[in-house]
Amino acid sequence: MNIGARIRQLRDAKNMKQEDMAKKLNMSQSNYSRLETNEIKTADEVLEKIAEIFGMQKEQLIDPDASIVTLHNFNNSAYKVGTVHNYAISPEIKQLYDDKIALLEEKIKWLEKR
Repeated sequence: MNIGARIRQLRDAKNMKQEDMAKKLNMSQSNYSRLETNEIKTADEVLEKIAEIFGMQKEQLIDPDASIVTLHNFNNSAYKVGTVHNYAISPEIKQLYDDKIALLEEKIKWLEKR
């Protein structure tokens, strides 16, 4: 799926009109339409803003299979106010973690058999 189709899919899922997105991106509806049909190249700043509108990172917008780790840092208040940080993980680092998890699972099975 190309980036324009992905953006349209996300917009449709949020029941937003092209006009709504165009207004949020400070562009005309016709230019926004051209963005969804890949008639124009989407600038990184625009991709960042689109990702923000959909509550995701640019990497998730571009590659829906991107590995994203969400870390919640809440203080001890009654309302649990805090910050959420999203970090993209490279495929190499993800593979290292997956390998480590598999190794630890093998150790657990071995220990359970003892």
